[in-house]
Amino acid sequence: MIKSLWILLPLFFACSLERGVGGGTDETTSGQISGILVDGHLGRRMDGVLVKIYPSDSVSRNGKPVQALDSAVTDANGQYLFNKIPQGTYSLEAEYTSPSDTLGLVVQNLVQKTSTHRLFDTLKSPGALSGKVVLGQPSQQVYVSIPGTSYLTLADSNGTYTLANIPPGTYRLSVTRIGAADTLLPPIAVQSTQTTVVPEIVNGAVPAKPQNVALRASVTAQSTYPGYSPSNITDGDTNTAANPANGWSNSHLATTDGQIPQWVIIDLGAAFSISSFNIRTAKAWEISDFDIELWTGAAWTPVQQIRGNTATVFSVPLATPVTASKVRLIGRQGPASQNIYVRFNEVEVMGTSL
Repeated sequence: MIKSLWILLPLFFACSLERGVGGGTDETTSGQISGILVDGHLGRRMDGVLVKIYPSDSVSRNGKPVQALDSAVTDANGQYLFNKIPQGTYSLEAEYTSPSDTLGLVVQNLVQKTSTHRLFDTLKSPGALSGKVVLGQPSQQVYVSIPGTSYLTLADSNGTYTLANIPPGTYRLSVTRIGAADTLLPPIAVQSTQTTVVPEIVNGAVPAKPQNVALRASVTAQSTYPGYSPSNITDGDTNTAANPANGWSNSHLATTDGQIPQWVIIDLGAAFSISSFNIRTAKAWEISDFDIELWTGAAWTPVQQIRGNTATVFSVPLATPVTASKVRLIGRQGPASQNIYVRFNEVEVMGTSL
């Protein structure tokens, strides 16, 4: 791994962006970026932590790591300060390690303006990205990096690579071969403690962007509350109101088979490579617990279990894309105020054609 181990502390930011002074700097185009670093586990401010700032669009060249625009060290109050930073968009990395833990966060697309920005982030366990890329001859060196950060690795002779210790978030990878143009990959999510597999790249071909392959797909349900048709969850309507026109709900006592757990099945009509789900449930009646299973051709395969959800709109990524032709959602518990009903308003299944 070319990149040194960067353990990125959560940034409990109160970033103030002000005009710079002195030194011949144009006050209208530069200023300060300041913030506070807080230990997300212990809740205390962290002193002596190195913070680096990078232009968001900076990319590794010829296998050399991106150079930081500037660096700062937090004081006894956990505060850091960057002076005379030109207006623009930046990434921040804060590095910290301990013998017992590996945790962190990357802040991307931080806009420097002449106004105050407050960012509140929490410490999370890092994950990793791995994949395979072939550009030109197998013997040619291929580098994979995350623009705007110091993350960089060299693929092996087979084109296999791994970027480790990456905090959770969504990143775009840059693939570079010396003497050739960069290939910028579509955004890909990193989850805590998991290794996300990046689709293979061959001769610079960028993988297809996932689309909602469930739009207007056929839907069946174990039971249905009168008026709440299962077909509502794939009709493309993103309204989250709890009414018959917008979503599906189980029948509970309206029919003999209506009590939870309850399943609803989306038939995609063909097999796709599925990478994530965008879920909309009923506002103020959010589903709490449910499972996601995929039909892989021979059996239902569990891929995610959601517990204690309170969000109305949220995404559920998969660590590794799965080839499947059907999706089964098993509702196990509704909201605390009415846990006997499970509701889905819209389910987007994000995937690509095989």
